[in-house]
Amino acid sequence: MSSRATWLASGLLLASGLAAAGELQHEVQPDQTLGEISQLYYGDARYAEVIRCYNGLDSSPIRAQSQLSIPQLEQHTVTAGDSWSALALRYWGDASLHRELALYATGRSDAALKVGQKLRIGPLISYRLASGDTLASVSRRFYGHPDRATALARLNRVKHPRRLQVGARVKVPIAELGSAAAAPPSPEPAVRVEVAAAPVPDRFEAALQRALNTQLDGRYDDALEQLEALRPTILAEGSRSERVLLLEQLTFVYAAFDRDEDVCNGYRALLQLEPQLEWDGDRISPKILRLVARCQGG
Repeated sequence: MSSRATWLASGLLLASGLAAAGELQHEVQPDQTLGEISQLYYGDARYAEVIRCYNGLDSSPIRAQSQLSIPQLEQHTVTAGDSWSALALRYWGDASLHRELALYATGRSDAALKVGQKLRIGPLISYRLASGDTLASVSRRFYGHPDRATALARLNRVKHPRRLQVGARVKVPIAELGSAAAAPPSPEPAVRVEVAAAPVPDRFEAALQRALNTQLDGRYDDALEQLEALRPTILAEGSRSERVLLLEQLTFVYAAFDRDEDVCNGYRALLQLEPQLEWDGDRISPKILRLVARCQGG
């Protein structure tokens, strides 16, 4: 089947409301570029880097008649028994990425699944870090803004974002792919009354993200100032997930300044919100883990 015919077949699948295939196959034409291929399949040349990483290509020109896999978003309808862990294993090959998958599929890492809910799940690609790359620049490369730097750090278990190694690989979830992926799912029939509501963005999400990006850049003084300015309002009016995120990040910044008592107070406040809180040793620095262990002992 020609690349054009493959694309038309995919379009018919999408129009019929069925899940699109996980990937399409494309035969490179003479003098064709990744930008042109991205424009052909996604209606936007800026996804060329996604195609490059998905196929494990370097920066060399692509060869005519070579075969490329073109990643597509999967549409998944939630059924009874589904869990984020099971979906993360099925689509990303790693059940431990369940919170990250929830974040990229719904916009919230603590989102609950509802039977009948429709999810669009993109591929998880691997990007090789180049000289000068930061998680903020990787976020900007694939999402058009630096706001996913914190999420990338958590997904890749990066303890020290300012000490990235050139040549190391980071996992990058792709949340959208051009106009086809951005199209909303088909509406439910009018007779249905139980429709899963779209998640409502948290009020202070953007402000918290800015503070987190400041921390990831190593500007701890500025991050502390931003987080402490947000603290009274978020603790009084923020959602539970916003309060958890605020207190967690404050605890980390306090540890950077050796403010042990504040670390303990922040951790105890976190336990009131999350009694079963367990920090991942692959994500949290040994220094912080030792401090909170002493807090528990005291």
